Amino acid sequence: MGEWDDLTKRLIKDYARDFLTFVLPKAQFVDRLPEEVQSLRRHADGVFLGSMNGRPVIVHIEIQRNNDYTMGKRLVLYNALISMQNDDLPVYSCVIYLRRHGNVV
Repeated sequence: MGEWDDLTKRLIKDYARDFLTFVLPKAQFVDRLPEEVQSLRRHADGVFLGSMNGRPVIVHIEIQRNNDYTMGKRLVLYNALISMQNDDLPVYSCVIYLRRHGNVV
């Protein structure tokens, strides 16, 4: 699983602008932000600073091979913590599932 996770994180890092506009088409890419979610000591797959309608927004992306039944809770937690460590900016979280696997949250 580590090798797969490393590959997807690398893709998001190398194509940050493309991933941001894929999940939030009206946003413009500004910069990458640290992926570390401090309180969890975990790293999100991608966290970007963008701009939408002239206002800063954050886009948070997770890529999943299989359904994770805890993903809804995990996404809410990541979303809140990322917002808190970035001046309470709004965070748009998105999960990209690479294949169908069970009931997706």
